Amino acid sequence: MIFMEKKWNGAGWRRVRINKRKIIIWIVVLSLIITALILFKTPKDKKIKSDKEQTIPKENNDKFKDKENKDLDEESKPDPEPNTITTEKSISKEIEYKTIREEDNTLEEGKELVSREGKKGEKTIVYKLTYTDGVETDRTIISEEITKEAVDEIVKIGTKKKKELNYDIRGEKLPDNHSYSYREDLEKRMIDLVNEHRENNGLQALEKAKDLRDSARYKSLAMLQLNYFSHDNPNFSDESMGHLIYDIFELTHYIGIGENLGTISSTVLSDDAIEQVFKNLKESPGHNENMLMEEFEYIGVGVVYAKKPGSQYHSVPTILVTQHFGQENF
Repeated sequence: MIFMEKKWNGAGWRRVRINKRKIIIWIVVLSLIITALILFKTPKDKKIKSDKEQTIPKENNDKFKDKENKDLDEESKPDPEPNTITTEKSISKEIEYKTIREEDNTLEEGKELVSREGKKGEKTIVYKLTYTDGVETDRTIISEEITKEAVDEIVKIGTKKKKELNYDIRGEKLPDNHSYSYREDLEKRMIDLVNEHRENNGLQALEKAKDLRDSARYKSLAMLQLNYFSHDNPNFSDESMGHLIYDIFELTHYIGIGENLGTISSTVLSDDAIEQVFKNLKESPGHNENMLMEEFEYIGVGVVYAKKPGSQYHSVPTILVTQHFGQENF
């Protein structure tokens, strides 16, 4: 296609013929060249931009180099020496006392008596302590000094043979006039009642003593077999309880003694019966005084039961009760 165009030639206008196809070709060629230049230039610009984005500021770069140098310095340094210190410390410790057991032929066989209380001692130990980096790594004893001696406990062991319960001072046995039985359950109940009574009155409970139980049982049995009810003993020339306890049973380690006697007719062996005996004793001033005597430390109770006792007990089932009290210390 050909176009005509007016063009000034200096003298006047003239018509010029233009080939449009060639123009289009040149336009296409120029477009391709421009496109190629753009494609070639863009990656480089992007790379440069990326490099600029990743460029570390000089200040940060210096910090990085300083840290790197510090790490290298630390790696090249030797390990630090451990921090070790020593000190001394004193500690007080108790010294346990020993228990020494000694035979005593003045005490009845089977009985034990603490003749001297044990006391703990004390000693001072000085330690040298070593700490490494704040942790104890060694402990050595420098010295030990006893500041208070321990006192050993001494316990006396009785070796004296007991006398038979049914022998009197003449070596004769008590007569076997009536069948009987010892009632250990009622003996225990009576002791509990006495101790409850003492504690209610601000007194210390009594400790059970086997030797006092034996003398109390003998007394109850003698009253049954010899058909009497009294503190005096007809088989010992009417001697009192002191003769029975000190001379017959030889319980000479007691510096004070006491005796209560009680009886009740009962066909039933129960706590109710023994509690009634206790009530009767408590209501009697003299008997109650014995149960509440502050100096007494020990008690023994003997309870004998007979279905057919003698005339003294109206030949009906009867419970006979004896309480023996003892004091060992002032």
